Formats: sequence, structure tokens, C-alpha cells
Amino acid sequence: MALFSQPSIVAGDLEARMHALVPPNLQHETPEFERGVDLREQLEHLAGKTTCAENYGTVACPVDHIPSVTVSIGPTSWHNHIVSSDHAPLANLTIRLGLSLLEALRVIEAGRIRGALVTDERDHLIGIITDGDIRRALIAGNSLETPIDGIIRRDPLTVSRRTSRVDVIDLMRSRDVSFVPILDRDGKVTGLHLLNKMIEREVLPNAALIMAGGRGSRLGDLTKTTPKPLLKVAGRPVIEWILLHLVSEGIRTVYVSVGYLSDQIENHLGDGSNFGCTIHYLQDPEDQPLGSGGPLALLRDAGLEDPIIAMNGDLMTRFDLREMLSAHLRLGNDVTVASLNYSVEIPFGVLAINSHGTVTALSEKPSASWHVNAGIYVINPTEFPTQPAPKDIPMTAFIQSCLDRGRQVGGWEIDGDWIDIGRPEDLDTARGTR
Repeated sequence: MALFSQPSIVAGDLEARMHALVPPNLQHETPEFERGVDLREQLEHLAGKTTCAENYGTVACPVDHIPSVTVSIGPTSWHNHIVSSDHAPLANLTIRLGLSLLEALRVIEAGRIRGALVTDERDHLIGIITDGDIRRALIAGNSLETPIDGIIRRDPLTVSRRTSRVDVIDLMRSRDVSFVPILDRDGKVTGLHLLNKMIEREVLPNAALIMAGGRGSRLGDLTKTTPKPLLKVAGRPVIEWILLHLVSEGIRTVYVSVGYLSDQIENHLGDGSNFGCTIHYLQDPEDQPLGSGGPLALLRDAGLEDPIIAMNGDLMTRFDLREMLSAHLRLGNDVTVASLNYSVEIPFGVLAINSHGTVTALSEKPSASWHVNAGIYVINPTEFPTQPAPKDIPMTAFIQSCLDRGRQVGGWEIDGDWIDIGRPEDLDTARGTR
């Protein structure tokens, strides 16, 4: 089963999903280079003064140099209206071999993505060049007239249209790059991922709850010393995949309910800053597991006003969180349960026999299907239990109590890949070993 097949919304030819890549708080930033200072003079000065102090945003000259020269090299402004599905605007970010460093820098400055793509006449990617590459080349003694041919990176990080958003963010962070070209099978550039856009997607007001307190007893020896959410799939703990997906969808506040081997989970995830969110831990009382539904009682005084997304901590899935939230609000649900269509085929002919022993019908290998619980929920804070659970309470029991109280509980079917790693055979499936 392919788990990571959903394309990112910033894939180059998905015009319906593209918008100007401008975080609202940066739309009116002033240009990066100071007014009145010639670009060539700034760079030549920078190249000749290797003792300049560097930080993430600027290269500022010491007092014994020209004090008015400050060359910004960081992502301080993003006036980017040109990355789209249209080939022509994308071409504004591409250059050809033979250009000088100065000419390349002018393209980079106009494009505002801190780099440019080097392609041939048929749009095949040859390499990339960044403002940092040019700066280092100048410091090394090259002039602004030096061709880019020996400076470009000819083996840059690239992805395909099928690479998922989470994977792209993970790759970009691990390689410390701010943009990644999207290539087709022939190596042609079809789009561009911008880390700034992918991370700074509209932040949702909703919090999320990851239920990670279970013992994972069905996994036997695998969870004797390791909590189930920290078991690895594709080189990463399952709970990290969940966190990255939540963050990529706009979640910034995450509650993690812990119990069994909780110290390992807390030590591994920390405060969430490494994943782009803030994590709060909900600890099961000693010797009193709360189950999957019980932690909701611990959130009743958290001051939450918007529906919370709750999900099991052992799921490998990619689901449209925003669409699920939209359906929850549109239908006026108090609780929404994500579902899967689960089919079973009987491998035999089935007989219908009446009370007299007479065969009335025969079905050859019939199948039946049901909507089953996917372990993902949207819950209004008004429905949180008002008293701590006296014992282990499953989420299903909490939902049944909502039904018993006349609350509106809706279903929302997942259209994507989903695996619960709670059983050894399912963990093997997620790992691709079964």
C-alpha cells in the first residue's frame, strides 16, 4: 500500500490550488537591498571584506568598513507572485549556462526565492544556484563577471509530483534548503516547492490530541521496552509522521496523552519546536490508564473554543484534515468520526436456506462492506467530559455517550491510505516487509 502518494498543493501545474506565495505579514516589506547603494558596489565590498559578521538575515560590516552597507541574504521578504502552473512565469526563475554571477543575482533578486534554476533549452534541470553560492564565490575571489557554469550545484535535491507534502518538508529541513524543484520523469521542471509557503500555510485555530498512552500489547516483544508510537516506519517513529502531517495542515498546538513509557515519548518529542508546533502532555494518573477517551476530560479546563482533532497515536495515514473540519462545521456536528469502507469477500458460494431446509437462493463469493472507525475524530470542546473518567474509557464509549445524550455525531469517509500499526502484520505492511 502506498502511504505517501498525495501531491503537494504547491506542485507546479496545479493551477487551481496555487496562490501568490506571500505570507500576509510580509507583503509590504521593503526591498532587501538598501536604497541608494549600487548592487555591484555592495557585492564587491562584501567580497573584499571577508571579516564581515554573518547571521541568518544580514551580512553587516564592522565599523571600520563602510557603515551604510548592509546586504540582506536571508528570507526577509517574499514578494513572490510568479511561481505558478503557467510555464512562462516559472521561466522567470530559470537561467541558462554562460550567464555571469551578476546576471544570475539579478534574476534571484527579482524572483525572491533566494535562488534560480539552471535549465537547458528544453527545460531539463541542469542545476541550481543560490544567493549563498554567489556570495561564497565572490569571497573566494571570483568576480561578478565570472560565468555561473563552475558555481552551480549540478546534483540538487529534487522531488517528483508524487512526493507527499510531509516528505518534502522533511527533506528540505534535513538538507537545509528553502526551495526544491519538481521534475517529471524526463527531468523537466514542472514546478517548485517553497519551504516558506509549505510551513507558513494558514495556521488553524484548532488544537490536536494524539492519544499515545496505550501499551501496545498486541505487538508483543516490540513494545516491551519501546512505546508503540515510537516504533519506526520508513526510518521515522509513527508519532513523528502524525505530527508532521498535522503541522503541514496548519495545526500548531498539539496535546499528547501519555501513559505507558511516557518518559520516552516526552524525551523524544520535547516541546514540539523541532516539528513546528507546541506540545502539551496529558499524563494518565498513576496506575489508572484513561484509555483513548479519558484524556478529553483533562482538556475541559484548557480553554479550547474550536473543535479539536483527536487521533490514535498508531496510525499511518494521510487525510484531508481541513476538509474533515469543514464537513464537521458545515453539518453542525458535535462529533465527527472518520470512517473507512471495509469490505469482506466470502470465498465460497453462500446458500440461503429457509426453515424447511429448502435452498431459496445461491450467491457465489458474495462480499459485504461496512463503514469502520478510522480512529480520527473532530470533537467540540462543549462535549468534553465534565468529570475525570473513573476508569479506562475507550473513545467509542465516549462517542456512544454523546449519542445517548442526543448529540449529533456525523461520519466522514477517508479518501486515502490508512494503516493501524497495532498488530504485527499491519506494522509489517506499513514497513513494506509484508
